[in-house]
Amino acid sequence: EETIQERSYRTIPQVLRNIPGVLVQETAHGQGSPYIRGFTGFRNLLLIDGVRLNNSVFREGPNQYWNTVDALALERIEVVRGPSSVLYGSDSIGGTVNAMTSSPFSFDVGGAGTAIGSELYYRVSSSEESHIARLETAAIFEDSLGVLLGVTGKHFGDLQGGRDIGTQPNTGYDEWDADLKLESFLDADTRLVFAYQKVRQNDVPRTHRTVFAVPFEGTSIGTDLKRDLDQERELAYAQLHGEDLDAFFDRYTLSLSWHAQEELRDRIRGNGNRDKQGFDVGTLGLFGHFSSPTSLGRLTYGFDYYRDDVDSFSSTEPIQGPVGDDATYDLFGLFLQDELAVAERLDLTLGARFQHAVADADSVLDPALGVPIAIEDDWSTVVGSARLLYDLIDERVNLFAGLSQGFRAPNLSDLTRFDSARTDEFEIPAPGLDPEHSLTYEAGVKTRGAH
Repeated sequence: EETIQERSYRTIPQVLRNIPGVLVQETAHGQGSPYIRGFTGFRNLLLIDGVRLNNSVFREGPNQYWNTVDALALERIEVVRGPSSVLYGSDSIGGTVNAMTSSPFSFDVGGAGTAIGSELYYRVSSSEESHIARLETAAIFEDSLGVLLGVTGKHFGDLQGGRDIGTQPNTGYDEWDADLKLESFLDADTRLVFAYQKVRQNDVPRTHRTVFAVPFEGTSIGTDLKRDLDQERELAYAQLHGEDLDAFFDRYTLSLSWHAQEELRDRIRGNGNRDKQGFDVGTLGLFGHFSSPTSLGRLTYGFDYYRDDVDSFSSTEPIQGPVGDDATYDLFGLFLQDELAVAERLDLTLGARFQHAVADADSVLDPALGVPIAIEDDWSTVVGSARLLYDLIDERVNLFAGLSQGFRAPNLSDLTRFDSARTDEFEIPAPGLDPEHSLTYEAGVKTRGAH
């Protein structure tokens, strides 16, 4: 949290840009996408307190959805590079990022028992004519109940480029974020958490697709008079956490979540014609994660289930919007991982996951006939991983080697998207796709020491 504030990061992708092995692409203020191990878009997985942000409408290539998570509302970010589909499921090919939101119990309220504290953060930038302010208040009651409320406002003006670029018009937008978290310790080892967060971005321009783009190094400008995105996202969840338990499992997390995402694109073409399109996605999420010490090693196991309900619309196409209309997408997984101490200095980690995905879209445009069709498909797979860790010098120098499988099931964007893609390209529905599989080998040395 201190690093995020001290370095004045605007977005989650910017937070990741100083991590080795991660590159960040930013089309504009409101669009940013990390490349982890060479992969971006829906081949990286973002979790918020363990809940998937990725849903079935995420599109190919760099996208803007990671920008809808307020970086100033986070306590820390955990990054796993490489495929981690055993633990995290579909989409975890390039890497997995878990954004952990702030807790009232980590907030400095200035005392024990019952106490209240507040913090005001303000950031101003002349090069982007921006103002960002966040007010955060936390209260703790008798050391067992904590409440945190945060509100963030962001205003971005037009970017100022270098000497040859100057002002870049039509690059600014406004954003509002709000978050609430309640944590209650039912006993010393059991914690109940309820969280709610909402973000709204207004008129976020895709400047490079418009006539306002400023060319450089041979790039061309767009032809649209306007191409703006409105985005709204809400997440509510209830989680039960337990640890240090005297039971078969000594640690667990149970989570029930509802995630809603809305997107509206407002476009005015060069000839003056205007069209609007977008989608609404509601995602029900449920997972249970458990950890047990056994004679066969420490077992980590669990299940996860997510169901998307998707409505898609377009002012010019009655059959569907950017993705298939009246659609659902189900993702279910079971996983097991075992950490074994095979020798005094040698650890072995083995894992496997069963993943099942089902896509069902009732209203999809047949690009050849121009009539509505339905698309229904499902996929199942088992993926595994193995990793060796050898303590060479007293936990300061470790040798490691690993073998990991990655998996990504086709989503509704793969199967049903009908929309413009890169310059002079158009994406059309493509039913009958196979899942993506990857296999990664790793070997190396890790060291740890004082800085």
